[in-house]
Amino acid sequence: MATQENLDRVQQLYVAYYGRPADQEGQEYWADRLEAEGEGAIINAFGNSEEYAALAEGQGNGTLINNIYLQAFGRGADPEGLAYYAGVLERGEKSLAEIATTIINAAGGSDKEAFDVRVEAAAAYTAESGAAADYDIVAAKDAIEAGVNAKDLTAALEAYKTALDEKEAFLEEGEFANDAAVGQELTDAESAVTSSNLETQNVISAKIVDAQETKAVAEAAIAEVDGLKAVVDAYLASETNLENAQKAASDAAAELAGEETTFEARGKANNTLEITEANTTPAPGTIKLALQGDATSSTTFVIYNQADVNSKWVLNKTALESAQTFASNNGVEGLDALVAELQASLAADDAEAAAQTARNSALDDLLDAEDAADATVDNSNVNVDANTTISATNAPLTNELLTQIETIESLQQKLETRTKLDADVAAAKADVAEMEALNKTVADAKAVLEDSEEDGGFGVTLTEFAVGGTATAENDLFVFSTDADGASVAQFGAAGEDKIYIGDSFTRVDLASDAVFSKEQGDASTLEVFFQQDGNNAVLTFEDKAFAGSGSSTTEDLTEITLTGVNIEDLSINNGFITVA
Repeated sequence: MATQENLDRVQQLYVAYYGRPADQEGQEYWADRLEAEGEGAIINAFGNSEEYAALAEGQGNGTLINNIYLQAFGRGADPEGLAYYAGVLERGEKSLAEIATTIINAAGGSDKEAFDVRVEAAAAYTAESGAAADYDIVAAKDAIEAGVNAKDLTAALEAYKTALDEKEAFLEEGEFANDAAVGQELTDAESAVTSSNLETQNVISAKIVDAQETKAVAEAAIAEVDGLKAVVDAYLASETNLENAQKAASDAAAELAGEETTFEARGKANNTLEITEANTTPAPGTIKLALQGDATSSTTFVIYNQADVNSKWVLNKTALESAQTFASNNGVEGLDALVAELQASLAADDAEAAAQTARNSALDDLLDAEDAADATVDNSNVNVDANTTISATNAPLTNELLTQIETIESLQQKLETRTKLDADVAAAKADVAEMEALNKTVADAKAVLEDSEEDGGFGVTLTEFAVGGTATAENDLFVFSTDADGASVAQFGAAGEDKIYIGDSFTRVDLASDAVFSKEQGDASTLEVFFQQDGNNAVLTFEDKAFAGSGSSTTEDLTEITLTGVNIEDLSINNGFITVA
């Protein structure tokens, strides 16, 4: 008995040489001989038949060679190949059958893909209709072309579905509600640039360069005065230290306030402790903790308590240890943390005060130095405090330097803002360009499907999914994509041969009408479409990910389409299409 490999090879020879699927009897006969004798021994006998004689009668060598290309690849021979093989045949170097095997053996790329599709379609016909009693040569040849067209249509549908999926993925990733939102992003970005009233990056950068040059001049002027640079540097450092200390004190105060709130919440939950201002008598019915002290001791905590609502307030203890004991005895936690935050806040306040003193001293030294450097400056009567600042009057050299430093910082901030705004515009333009490209891909793929066969298309009627949609009286073809979520189709299959193309990735799983996706459904490792009856309607739920029906995912990973008035028992999936059986 012939092997499948030899049966397949004989099928290839039938397609290339005779342009038709093999009949079962002929395929088995030649496969047996191929296995017993080898291809070289039988190829000419295979080609010398009455069928070949009828096909070749009156045909020139060029036509015979071209027919092999048409039968094998669905295209005519290229001029070079045609001339070469016609010459080989003319000179008798090879028979036409030998030339056919040479051509198909050398096929690659799109030619090989086309040949494989034609052979696959031929094999399907041989298996289904290749028995001698049923075999029809005309129908057999048509089956190859129909198989090729079906394969091409599937490829075109897959291209359209992929284009839709890629567009939907782009919108989802960018968090765009629809196409219009992409354009609105660009409009908003450009409006933000306009409303900012900022100059271009180049202009701002040029101004920074100018300010840096002016700053260098100011630094040079300070350097010319003996000892002034060191005094200015010390003052600038003291200002930086003060800013840092002020921020640290503010942060510590915020931390303390948070800990007080936490502590007070615990106290209120136990009807025991609250925080109050120091030396403030609490209201009756509560026990309050007044915080006082300094960063080193924190010992002047005052606790008030009231034995009952009718007694007078009594000052119990002023020692921290007593406060801690009281809190512990009354089941209130968190006093240690509260004390730690208080100590940190007090320490930060002390550090801020020290930094302010240091800054005032550095400023006093600077004003003296500026006074000595410029006869027009008189700072002898200036008493430096926290409100004293540098000006063109009391420190002209330093003031010019600070002016340029502030100018540069301001310009750099503007440059940073403008750079971000420009980046937002560039990103929005890129999104618009990508959206346009995706829409073009969708439109081109759709045109291939909808254009007439005369115009190179397939002439199908594509129908868009919609909420409350209805199938037409034509053969409607829907293409599944995740943006169809929530759509419904009435009259599906009622008139015409309606289809939903879903591709070959999904496995059908039928669910009970009361099944829910909050519980695990299907196989977590398989991409599935769930068929579920809801009254008179068929609900199709597609997984966007293989585990989406596992119960651990949300409905965001599922796409639901309802076929109104359809029973799931009447639906089938074949070759990537959902149809009404």
